[in-house]
Amino acid sequence: MKKRILSPFKRHLEILDRFKLSRKITKRYLLVSVSVAVFLFLVGFGYNWYGNYKTSKEIKELADRFSLYEDGLPEAPSEVRDPYLEGLKALDEWRLEDARDSFLEALKQTKDYLQLGAIHQALGRVYGDLAGFKESRNHYQKALDLAEYADDSEGRTWALNGLGLAECNLGNYEKALVYHSEGLKIAEAIENDEVRGAHLGNIGSVLSHKGDLAGAEKAHREALEIHAEIGNKYGEAADLGNIGLVLRQKGDLDGAEEAHGEALEIDREIGDRLGEAQQLGNVGLVLMEKGDLDGALEHFNKAKDIHKAIGNRLGEARQLGNVGIVLAEKG
Repeated sequence: MKKRILSPFKRHLEILDRFKLSRKITKRYLLVSVSVAVFLFLVGFGYNWYGNYKTSKEIKELADRFSLYEDGLPEAPSEVRDPYLEGLKALDEWRLEDARDSFLEALKQTKDYLQLGAIHQALGRVYGDLAGFKESRNHYQKALDLAEYADDSEGRTWALNGLGLAECNLGNYEKALVYHSEGLKIAEAIENDEVRGAHLGNIGSVLSHKGDLAGAEKAHREALEIHAEIGNKYGEAADLGNIGLVLRQKGDLDGAEEAHGEALEIDREIGDRLGEAQQLGNVGLVLMEKGDLDGALEHFNKAKDIHKAIGNRLGEARQLGNVGIVLAEKG
């Protein structure tokens, strides 16, 4: 299978071209164009996605030294920062509500359908992380419509992945399976291992909800193998966490704790705050089933605090519920 590790870079460069941010600011800043700052920022974002955090940090710090103004000198009073780029930066820093607001502002300023598709994809992701699954579904559907209009296969398969994830979170498992199955076929046709791994992992989650634990574990392990091969740490952490969920359902508590622990370690390494909170909660559930109520309570409280910090009210509420269960059992 041909690997397409650089697909995020290609996609961001396409967006960059569409934004037409290649103007020079002035002769005084001849070598400092807006496009340089944008390019550095997006390349840094891409390095972070694939786990090269040192390089990512260095590049993004360099990008921050450049102005992202659309017009005028840096000291001009009418400075304007691009809301889409601000949204990406906020998303990278887990400021989810700020990211949402920036992307919504970008929608108002954008007319080009390729730009709109990228923004709707981003909003689908943000609303999903904020547990606004109906809003997430709506944005992914708009992204799919735009991708189909543009005959963009990569955009279609990513939008289908988002739709499947949203439907799964809404409890519509059959519909989710249809979306992921269709998206997986496209991913295989265009030889995109990144989105292929995402679909397989999400298919595993749907099968788990449907009670097919053997099929779920098989799909998650296939996804893990793909993500490990292409170096996608986010994917690896998600797959390990999902494997842990399946093993807990099968009664293998030691195996589940180990898988969740590995996922938690990766999430902390890459700075995935939502993933960290989810795995803390999952470890807490395993410890509770093992009878370690104090350990479970500690993990639930840590998970609750992170969910609150990033604005995930559903996650916060779930962990508060788990805290209540533990306290009730402790008497």
